[in-house]
Amino acid sequence: MKISNETKIGAFTAIAITALLLGYSYLSGNDVFSGSNKFYAVYRSVEGLTVSKPVLVNGFQVGRVSKMELQNDGRTIVEFKVDKQYPIPTNTLAQL
Repeated sequence: MKISNETKIGAFTAIAITALLLGYSYLSGNDVFSGSNKFYAVYRSVEGLTVSKPVLVNGFQVGRVSKMELQNDGRTIVEFKVDKQYPIPTNTLAQL
């Protein structure tokens, strides 16, 4: 059974696009293959904070900032993801 050139090109293109999307996601700070928990914090000033900045606990990186959204009242909601292997207690305070 012979595979046509069109089929080979289509399969190669699909694999290349998948690799490109996974690479982009990895480079933007999202680890596709490990699970993470989402957390949210609200701040009045987020000067110097950007998406993909690391989230640190005692100087050790446990996650990354995944999203920032400016509200009408001037506050900013920050979404950050922490790897599931690092449990965060419910009474934890997030500081910039």
